[in-house]
Amino acid sequence: MEFCSKGSITDLMRDANRVLDEGECAFVIKHLLEALVYLKQKKILHRDIKGGNILDRKSTRLNSSHT
Repeated sequence: MEFCSKGSITDLMRDANRVLDEGECAFVIKHLLEALVYLKQKKILHRDIKGGNILDRKSTRLNSSHT
């Protein structure tokens, strides 16, 4: 398992004191759906999907648009 030094999506929004814009939401949702497809293929069910459980290890896409 990789270390996600940037924290969760919730942490990023709180630290930046803003919500994600449409492009950032699309980016997160796209990757979240890809992860869910992978889990389904492995017959794994995640029962607690929320911003605090979506971890970011790079955040280059999220931070680059508003820094």
